Amino acid sequence: MKKLLSILAGLLLMLSSLPALAQQAPAGPEQKPVVIGSLTDMSGRFMGNFWGNNTVDMDIRRLLHQYNTIHRTLFGRLSPNPNTVESLEITRDAQGNRVYTITLHDDLFFSDGSRLTAKDYLYVQLMEASSLMDDVGATVKEYNYLVGYEEYFAGETDVLKGARLINDRTFALIVRPEALPYYWELSYAAIQPFSMKEISPGTDIRDDGEGAYLVNRPTGEELNARLFTPGVGYVSHPNATTGPYKLDSFDPETAVATFSINPYYKGNIDGIKPTIQNLVVRPMRSADIVNDLASGELTIANKVSSASVIDEAIQSGFQLIDYPRTGLAYVAFAMEEGPTGDLNIRQAIAHSLDKQALVDDFLGDYGEVVDGYFGRGQWMFQAVKGRRDSMQRYPTDPGAAQMLLERAGYTLNAQGAAFTPQEDVLRYKRVDGQLEPLSLHFLITPENEPAEILVAQLEKNLVPLGAELTVERAPVRELLSRFYRQKERRYDIAFLASDFDTFFDPFFTFHVADQYQGSLNQTGARDTSLMNNALAMRRTPNDQNVLYLERWREFQERFTQVLPLIPIYSNDYHDLYRPQIANYHPEDFSSFAEAIVEATYAVP
Repeated sequence: MKKLLSILAGLLLMLSSLPALAQQAPAGPEQKPVVIGSLTDMSGRFMGNFWGNNTVDMDIRRLLHQYNTIHRTLFGRLSPNPNTVESLEITRDAQGNRVYTITLHDDLFFSDGSRLTAKDYLYVQLMEASSLMDDVGATVKEYNYLVGYEEYFAGETDVLKGARLINDRTFALIVRPEALPYYWELSYAAIQPFSMKEISPGTDIRDDGEGAYLVNRPTGEELNARLFTPGVGYVSHPNATTGPYKLDSFDPETAVATFSINPYYKGNIDGIKPTIQNLVVRPMRSADIVNDLASGELTIANKVSSASVIDEAIQSGFQLIDYPRTGLAYVAFAMEEGPTGDLNIRQAIAHSLDKQALVDDFLGDYGEVVDGYFGRGQWMFQAVKGRRDSMQRYPTDPGAAQMLLERAGYTLNAQGAAFTPQEDVLRYKRVDGQLEPLSLHFLITPENEPAEILVAQLEKNLVPLGAELTVERAPVRELLSRFYRQKERRYDIAFLASDFDTFFDPFFTFHVADQYQGSLNQTGARDTSLMNNALAMRRTPNDQNVLYLERWREFQERFTQVLPLIPIYSNDYHDLYRPQIANYHPEDFSSFAEAIVEATYAVP
């Protein structure tokens, strides 16, 4: 009997070490895929925001990549991810450094069934802190808060002293005391894991007592191939992932992706696993949304903003969930050269727009004008709502715009004589002995209703003052590649809409150093005061919400004075969906990717 019990105990132990498979939908008729429509095309940058961002790519990352060591609660605070982290110990070493020691749960697996270990987390840290990311065109923040970062990045040593491998489940990150306080302090210990085996086969990690280092470190050429080879590169076609769904296919030409349940996903924070078997994410046109929902071509229309579409869907009887956007729509400037490098020109453009008219025409009661760098879904905005008088505003005022154009030096006509509004069409100013016209290139995406409203406003209010406006309509992927300066800019102003990352930390977004121009500092703003305001926010102790809010207001005040972009509106997103979908609550997550995990789908 004892021998039998011993055998049974051994079997149970073996079974407990196997990866837990995700629960499947109840047996019955095979489900049709749930088709989710997006107004923004996927760019295929699914690994991270190292090569730029767009809102649907951010959602796809949440579908594919989970198991971060740190997560943000619904109340905006940071805490260890209970799904991933068994324990987080915070101590100080003899040098006064803060040490974050993380022990992982032992039931973490990638979607291909391979075990997730401390090495996969440290691999991400070692790669992102290295110069290899420059070799693949990625823009990453500095990791100068980690002990030994400068020497490691410069290639003076292969060892990163601030990253320690303790065992397969435990690792530590060591933060210099100069990097504290920091409002988002726990983000220093936040790592989103990716598969070392898939990205760098043959690479290993060791720690001989001084810090972690890569064995058989890939070259930049090798890494570039593993990340970007069409059809197989990890950035757009990863096989080993950690989210509730795994990628089955992605077509960059049509921007259509298909997904199925990741059988090794252990569940969300509440232990819930997806039951909807298959997803399709594809582009949709605003004008087609209601018809596509009615025909069943769409199951969910994600992040709809147009008041007319929302109202039509309500009248048609479709289900609707609204939630405040954590970002905003804006006109972004290319400030590094050209006329928009001049604050007077940026302010003149701002005075030529009628933001309230756009909100009334496009958003109706579902959005509002904003004057700063924030979204109505952020807690800071809610805290100061109605008390933002210190922010500089730019009401529609052609007279003020004309004065600013003259202040910028555009006072001449094509012959070099004084510009006369009644007689001349285009303003000029003399630069290095040559006459330079006031010519502005406006880049927007096709079939973009709010962008077309802004074009009409500039043609009505700015062009008659002596400006030339050239409008270019380009696909979103083209616009973003130029916005992030992965390609030549070739525009002065562009219309975009963005959602903020989990940790609102605009320090690098407005950093003046050359290495941050591009994917991090997209506008080219080089205002030291604005950067220092952002630095003051991040240097706020993490328990000082009132002080953080005060510094946030000071940052917003300076932002509206520098005007690297013109904030236009923030709004409520609306997800419209067919009645077969139940328990779908994107308002709890601000993302369909996490809401779909708890949703159910009745077979049509």
